[in-house]
Amino acid sequence: MGPRYLFTGEQRRGRNHFLTPSLLAFAHSDLILTMRAYAKEIGLGLLILVCLGYLAIHLLRSGKQNVAVDEKGRDCGHLHTTLKMQDDWMGEELPKDKEFKVLVDWKGCHNLQKGDLVLYRISPSHDPVAREVVALGGDRFKLVKDKNGNSWNIEINGEIRMEGKKPYHFGSANPPALRLYETSHKGELLNGDLLLFSKRSPGEQDSGSLGVLNERDLVGVVTLSH
Repeated sequence: MGPRYLFTGEQRRGRNHFLTPSLLAFAHSDLILTMRAYAKEIGLGLLILVCLGYLAIHLLRSGKQNVAVDEKGRDCGHLHTTLKMQDDWMGEELPKDKEFKVLVDWKGCHNLQKGDLVLYRISPSHDPVAREVVALGGDRFKLVKDKNGNSWNIEINGEIRMEGKKPYHFGSANPPALRLYETSHKGELLNGDLLLFSKRSPGEQDSGSLGVLNERDLVGVVTLSH
């Protein structure tokens, strides 16, 4: 009895296609070898992907060494840029031409406090300047006529702001811009409102001449390297 054939049921280009059991076994073996080869390639590919993943994690962790964190270890973002002080209104703490860094991703992890130095921009047409936070939302302020009669002092929560041993003074004999806010809000700052002042009298580009400012005006928090 001759060999048995399996008829494919197709005719291509006028020729019948037949597969013997031996040919089927060979094809099956060849398929297994091919699948094993693909499996090796896929395995190598997966290994490469895993290695790349570990490398990416390592780079991210290394990058976080340059990320600023607060006292609770929360990520405050990268120190965005290094700038140079353009005026001398911040005295010895931040003299003219001194370099400083600005932390821009401060919201959500850095709670502003009195005494913080911040970089703010009053409008797009003005360059940002660094000034000190002297009062925040919930604080109360009161304008007091300076004894010379030609300028003003300010009380923050009942204490006169000082410049050394003398009261900090600003403005002229006319009431400053802060007077309207003081009158309309009974001297209490709303949430998000700020008083930013220079370190040296009479100051410039600060609340003494501009009035109450807001957190929206801030570019970032100044960090100094000592």
